[in-house]
Amino acid sequence: MRTHFENYSGRVLSKENIIRHWTREAIDDDRWNARIRSSAAASVFAETTWLDGMATNWDAIIMGDYGYVMPIAWRSRFGIRYLYQPSFTPQLGIFGGMPPSKEVMRAMLAAARDRFRFAEISLNHSNVIYAAPNADNFLLDLERGHATISAYYSENHKRNIRKASEAGLIYERTEHESQGMDPAIAFLRQQIPQLGKDDFTRLKKTCLLLWGKDGVIQRIVRSSDGKILARSLFLVDGKRIINILPFTYEAGRPLGAGHFLIDRLIEEFSGRPLILDFEGSVIPSIARFYAGFGAQAEQYPLIRWNDLPAPIRWIKPAGDPVSFLP
Repeated sequence: MRTHFENYSGRVLSKENIIRHWTREAIDDDRWNARIRSSAAASVFAETTWLDGMATNWDAIIMGDYGYVMPIAWRSRFGIRYLYQPSFTPQLGIFGGMPPSKEVMRAMLAAARDRFRFAEISLNHSNVIYAAPNADNFLLDLERGHATISAYYSENHKRNIRKASEAGLIYERTEHESQGMDPAIAFLRQQIPQLGKDDFTRLKKTCLLLWGKDGVIQRIVRSSDGKILARSLFLVDGKRIINILPFTYEAGRPLGAGHFLIDRLIEEFSGRPLILDFEGSVIPSIARFYAGFGAQAEQYPLIRWNDLPAPIRWIKPAGDPVSFLP
């Protein structure tokens, strides 16, 4: 195990900023979660419950006494360990009380690269790397109030919400009927065929676990005769409401049930210091749906490196590894 790390500029970090690789078993859950929650980029996705549920394996790069922490999810193939981004986990990266400096980012990422020969991962919005490609996450500030927010809905969204209201749809607050996740998961499996059955099994188990810890809420839209037309699961962490598992049934789509659910959720939580986190989406129609509520894109960097031995390096190319690091 390293006791320090020499960064790219040739300077050795101070004793207080020693960087070490920690296995999952060595991590203190309470201290880890406290650091994540106090971070400039606090995220339930970086807390131990989510990582334990969604990652095949995960360790951490830690600077000092939990000053900065970086969860690293890994797998092994042909005897080679590599870093990957767990499914349904948009942002990880480096977390600390303040956004990490370029020096801190270089040192921690280099420490990860020293142990893992290949990586394709995303960081978080506080980890700025100008040379890296970015992905978008869609956010809506709920503190502004429903009247202000709804004024910026797209015309298509306004029409759908009016249609739902005229049809007498009912917005219901419920934390029950967890079996309702199944149709949403089945729909996602059709939309994201590249993910395996294990990814969706992990998602369901993790959501159920968080549900038992008051980390998940569910909202439902019914027809006037009681039929469920749309439902969505949201992760909650005191700062964000994260749209993790939305689903609109076939009968609800022409009635605007999905639009109505989000509009009523916005109304329910408006005026509070909360962010509605739609997450990003590789599916263009879903990304447009989120943007139609006036959500603003938040960017986070994607990085990768490839230090695999030839010829494996050519089988799994990752471009110029240096250009994707700070």
